[in-house]
Amino acid sequence: MRILCSLTSIAFPNGGAPIRALEKPKPLRRSVVCEVASKKKADSASKRARQAEKRRIYNKAKKSEMKTRMRKVSCYLKHFLPDL
Repeated sequence: MRILCSLTSIAFPNGGAPIRALEKPKPLRRSVVCEVASKKKADSASKRARQAEKRRIYNKAKKSEMKTRMRKVSCYLKHFLPDL
């Protein structure tokens, strides 16, 4: 037992074993965050595309409705008020 204690004191003069040298390095979380962020970005881009398509269809219908009403009013004015 004395031999083992003296070898330990020679190998580790400060008294403790360097446990940190044996530990595995912790993985960086940065790579995981980047993957999640890129996925979120793609999801928001597809959501934006869906919203834009809905707005485009809605605006097209409103524009068409407005043109039809203007055409009807113009026709009415020409028919019933020809002097304008």
